[in-house]
Amino acid sequence: MEAMAEHLGRSGLRYPPKSVPSSQLLTNHASLRLLPNLQPLQFPSHVHANDISPLAKTVCDILARASPEEIEASLDSTEIPANPILVEEVLKYSYNYPTSAVKFFRWAGQKHKHSAIAWNLMVDLLGKNQAFEQMWDAIRSMKREGALSMATFASVFSSYCSAGRVNEAVMSFDVMDQYGVEQDTVAVNSILSAICAEDMQTMRALEVYDKIKGKIPPDGDTFAILLEGWEKEGNVDKAKNTFGEMVARIGWSSQNMSAYDAFLTTLVRGSHAEEAIKFLQVMKGKNCLPGVMLPRLLTRMMT
Repeated sequence: MEAMAEHLGRSGLRYPPKSVPSSQLLTNHASLRLLPNLQPLQFPSHVHANDISPLAKTVCDILARASPEEIEASLDSTEIPANPILVEEVLKYSYNYPTSAVKFFRWAGQKHKHSAIAWNLMVDLLGKNQAFEQMWDAIRSMKREGALSMATFASVFSSYCSAGRVNEAVMSFDVMDQYGVEQDTVAVNSILSAICAEDMQTMRALEVYDKIKGKIPPDGDTFAILLEGWEKEGNVDKAKNTFGEMVARIGWSSQNMSAYDAFLTTLVRGSHAEEAIKFLQVMKGKNCLPGVMLPRLLTRMMT
């Protein structure tokens, strides 16, 4: 990576993948300048954490108070051992000061090999701060280290979607196999979940699903994610279409209660209680009643 500040104004993914030696990752950056509209960020702070260890709190205090130029010297003066567990704990509470977190990550990396968890935390920290170029630099180095997993890309999807950059989340899904992470049903569910977590984006998630469903088979969770999206948006017609496709593709199963609950709730909230009752009768015949959700649904029908 070159200057982190230089990359922050750019958008889009930088692929095909470039080979970046792990020794260069996060080592040549004097600063990590955040976009103005990201300040101040409101992530969990170590100050109010009840379960943080004394050593991690000490390190977090340094990262929060020292200037970026003083981080490494301040850390060295503590003589605190930078073990993998400490690094992971510190990174969890360092999202509000990514410049210092990068410095700490570099400092700790000179003393031991980072765990996959620590790498994923750094990818998430950079992504949630919308430092996407640096995030991809980290991902490329993770590939070299053999540390990439589905969890890495789940973080990428979430970061892009929460930043309103759904198209780039989808592009990340499209290239994840180039990084050795399989585009399977779990990956599909992860990208759909990230998209549906944002307001009024279920239609976009459906478009993604329609594009890939012929190549990657959906499961009950796939439909539950979409149905919960329609529930949140109150879209009865789309919920009916999705539920119909679900039954046609994977049939009935007691394992899909969350999908059934979302569908019935959408009907009830949309003033389609009579239809909901009919579907409940069908579900009863299939041994697929919503279980613990049934009393809540019946209460809604009566109000």
